[in-house]
Amino acid sequence: MKEYCPYCITFIPDGATVCRGCGAEKEISKTTTVTYSGTEALGLSIVVWLILSVLIYAITLFSIDFSTALFIAAAPAIIYGIFMSGHKEQQHKYAWVRYK
Repeated sequence: MKEYCPYCITFIPDGATVCRGCGAEKEISKTTTVTYSGTEALGLSIVVWLILSVLIYAITLFSIDFSTALFIAAAPAIIYGIFMSGHKEQQHKYAWVRYK
């Protein structure tokens, strides 16, 4: 992701926390935790289930019924849904601060 210093418009390389142009520092201003609800996990697992079903159906060169592919893909999709339910993810918001 290309990022430029908001003070001097110098390019900031990935992973850098200090601007080479003006010395501004990148600080975490806010950290939020996102939790997937049961509804979101169900929606994601349905999408995963359908994608896996189509892939299984295509990989077997259409030699099995699509209903069989749906049945085979159900177990991984259910496991994925259980894993994602209540899964927490942290998101950080950064702010550039210049002390000079």
